[in-house]
Amino acid sequence: MTITICGSIKFYNDFLTLGKELERQGHKILQPQEPIINSESSGFLKDEGMVRRHMDKIAISDAVLIANYPKNNIEGYIGPNTLMEMAVAFHLKKKIYLLNPVPDQAWKEEVLSLSPIILTNDLGKIR
Repeated sequence: MTITICGSIKFYNDFLTLGKELERQGHKILQPQEPIINSESSGFLKDEGMVRRHMDKIAISDAVLIANYPKNNIEGYIGPNTLMEMAVAFHLKKKIYLLNPVPDQAWKEEVLSLSPIILTNDLGKIR
């Protein structure tokens, strides 16, 4: 299965580890491009091309894996960009896997409406 990993770019290095484990299980993995650090704000630079290329990866995948790690004191954090990625996957009829349970955030109902498959950190559930 071809899987695109999605989530907060802060976890880019975790995506690499996650991708290697999924490849050992026989999956083909697509990931966001390596982030570019913005030296002025200590954040990451994003541009339209970067977002579009990632959405293109979702389009050619069978599924997305939302690597929703704890962030900002929220277990299983899903940010607005990740929610957009989930919506694109849903619209394209891709399977949506969540690495961890749905967080208690303002858009929890929106996340649930996309019918994600919750792995509870068990990659063996991906089929």
